[in-house]
Amino acid sequence: MIKISFNSEAQQILKVLKNNNIQSLWHFTDIRNLPLIKKLNGLRSKEFLEKNGYLNSVHCGGDKLSHALDRKLGNWDKISLNFTPHTPMAYSVKKEKHLVFIEIDIAVATFNGVYFTDCNATRLRNKQKREKGVNGLSNVKFQYIHSQPKPYDANWQKFVQAEILVPDHIPLDYFKKIHFISKASLQLGQYLWGADDKLFNVNSQVFSDYYRRWVVLNPYVEDVIITHQEITQSNVRNNHIGCEMVEKGKDFWIKISLFAIAGTKGKLTLNTPYNQNIDQTEVEFEKESKWWWYPKFKIPSDYPYSSFVIEIYLDDILWYKSERRIM
Repeated sequence: MIKISFNSEAQQILKVLKNNNIQSLWHFTDIRNLPLIKKLNGLRSKEFLEKNGYLNSVHCGGDKLSHALDRKLGNWDKISLNFTPHTPMAYSVKKEKHLVFIEIDIAVATFNGVYFTDCNATRLRNKQKREKGVNGLSNVKFQYIHSQPKPYDANWQKFVQAEILVPDHIPLDYFKKIHFISKASLQLGQYLWGADDKLFNVNSQVFSDYYRRWVVLNPYVEDVIITHQEITQSNVRNNHIGCEMVEKGKDFWIKISLFAIAGTKGKLTLNTPYNQNIDQTEVEFEKESKWWWYPKFKIPSDYPYSSFVIEIYLDDILWYKSERRIM
């Protein structure tokens, strides 16, 4: 059992958070980091990852500049959390990476050594306010965190990015949920994690941007069904019976529901368990919309293995991966 020490003002910190309707804290990360999060029993600081030889294999959200600022400003040994998932810090990253949002118990804010900032913890211009305990929380402008997004408002842009900086380690015991944008995303999470987990949850609103209403604006795969039932343009919206096993020498369809923007490129590959390509297909989506994509495949009768792996990419970002048995 990991021993955690707590701030002497723990109860006051919790009271301030609850009085300001903060029920959870948030951390976003690339879905490909899930195996390491599981291995290390939670989130670890970049300093820990670097010292232990993991940093180069981590898919970080920041760039070289933000990492340099983290070192300069004393963030390197800390884990960054947000008060809301709807932060400008995640907006552009959602379009470049396959993210998951980790919802974390507010008790983490009471760990010893936690700092609170009133804005982005790498901000240099116009400085930032950074303190521990209740004094640190008093600098946070919660009215901006709870307001509707106002990208045109410089104050909203600044203060909604307030952060909680937690030293070194946030154990899995303090995770409330790991949120995925869709069923297909959750299935990829299960594949990477190695099993299903009670932490896993589909919640698309966590990933939404405010654009007159809460909508998801980044491409993603919603659901995937593998079936031996023929799929055509006229019946694609019908319910089709999925199959866990695929029969050699027989046509099967992979029915994919997804959201794409104009120019999004999709790629689907079938590989052996040893990453040898069996077949693949590509498509480009012409406009922003929800789409059905239903390519047809056939595993050759002389295929030598007992399973194959399906991978689905949108703009070279992996959105689905599953291994299927063969009859």
